[in-house]
Amino acid sequence: MSDITTYAGDTTTVDYTVTLNGAAVDLTGLTLKWAARQSYGDANAVIEKETGAGIVHTDAANGKARLTLLPADTMNLAVSRPMTLIWALRLYDGTDIYTVATGLLTIQPVAQR
Repeated sequence: MSDITTYAGDTTTVDYTVTLNGAAVDLTGLTLKWAARQSYGDANAVIEKETGAGIVHTDAANGKARLTLLPADTMNLAVSRPMTLIWALRLYDGTDIYTVATGLLTIQPVAQR
């Protein structure tokens, strides 16, 4: 579990090394999806990213990827108090799905919008 803290409206990047059973996964041709929700049972995510749309493989052969949250992703969240979402990063290989990281995303309000 890995937590992320940011400010509403900030650009935020998070680097991941995707591993399964302790070994880095070659991400070539595979898809990563990241989603943050208010609660585990929510059908709709507050923020969603995937390979090619907010996630890039920075070193695919060694399992390295970067998530980028844009200002628009959080600008209208945490307007008057901090907001905490739960998130998960999942790997899709065409037939199987693996949850490779989870955590909390805390968005702090700021005085300037």
